[in-house]
Amino acid sequence: MNKERVLLIMLASLQFTNIIDFMIMMPLGKQIMELFRIETSQFGVVVASYTLSAWASGMVASLFLDKFDRKSSLLFTYSGFITGTFLCALAPNYELLVGARILTGIFGGILGAQVLAIVADTVPFERRGTAMGIIMAAFSLASALGVPIGIFIAKHWNWQMPFIVIGSLAFIIWIIAFFVLPSMRAHLQNVKKESPFLLYKTAFTNKYQRNGLLMMIIMMFGHFMIVPNVATYLQYNVEFSEESLMWVYLCGGIISIYSNPLAGRLADKHGKEKIFIVFVLLTTLPVFLITHLGVVPVYVAVGITTLFFAFSGGRFSPAQALISETVNPQHRGSFMSFVSAMQQLGAGLGALIAGIIMSTGPDKKIQGFNVVGYVAIGVTLCSLFFIHRIRPPKA
Repeated sequence: MNKERVLLIMLASLQFTNIIDFMIMMPLGKQIMELFRIETSQFGVVVASYTLSAWASGMVASLFLDKFDRKSSLLFTYSGFITGTFLCALAPNYELLVGARILTGIFGGILGAQVLAIVADTVPFERRGTAMGIIMAAFSLASALGVPIGIFIAKHWNWQMPFIVIGSLAFIIWIIAFFVLPSMRAHLQNVKKESPFLLYKTAFTNKYQRNGLLMMIIMMFGHFMIVPNVATYLQYNVEFSEESLMWVYLCGGIISIYSNPLAGRLADKHGKEKIFIVFVLLTTLPVFLITHLGVVPVYVAVGITTLFFAFSGGRFSPAQALISETVNPQHRGSFMSFVSAMQQLGAGLGALIAGIIMSTGPDKKIQGFNVVGYVAIGVTLCSLFFIHRIRPPKA
């Protein structure tokens, strides 16, 4: 196995724990809402607290992230993430759970940016779509393996136990990463002294970077209007049991294991802009169907959510590959942290707005999810405006 492949597997493992920590909160929504006696909008705050804190920390980290060895900063950030994950398991009430999610988000958001920066630094552009697809496969594995196992653990123990398991697994991965990852200092060579705030100025004045940022914010806004609410909607409105819910993540994750790397390879072969457009258009169909579901057989609902996993995930590999090329290597870590921060902002706002639109009826069914679907589709289609307006900088 070559060094590039080992590096990508290690980074995907880090992302696996990062993503499952975020994703497991969604199918636990029904348990947490009933245990802490909170409303749909308050659960939206639990989800958004992670993403909005990740946005804030990403903005700060983008000012200095390129000043350190990539390995050292990655391990430090991962340590903070592990601490936050364990604190989630110890939260005795709603307020402290939100606090623990904020801490986890502070480090989790930076972690994702560091992974993307390392991939962009070490993998040539002609193979970067495939590499991003491998990293995105961590999302698929988290869905196919992590979330169903987490649901099973929560059902047979309690909602805190999945976070204990995730934190323990992350600690083991941290130890392996300490010994396996090489020092990464190439980006520190030939660095000019300049104001750290120049990054912000460039990101908003360089039209290619600005368009890339706007596209990612829009994508994440639409995506996270849907994602945090699917599990709760299926349980209350489609009358899914927790066992049935496991099939949603298992099937969606399995198909994404193949669809995300495939999207990356197709992007490298046929053009990243073209493949992005195809997957955006395909995504709108399952979004519409999910948000209008009534009581249907489990296999029908699972089939629709599986399409959503496959199509929605396929957008991100070509998008990330394109955006990573709009900045020079010396500034890539900080810029990707900035991109990640903007993604988290979009995700947090999407979750909050969806929570405001939706409500719980007298029969405990979720109301307004169809409206959320219309808004998400409209926002998602807006991302097409920017895809042909992202170009790499001149050397």
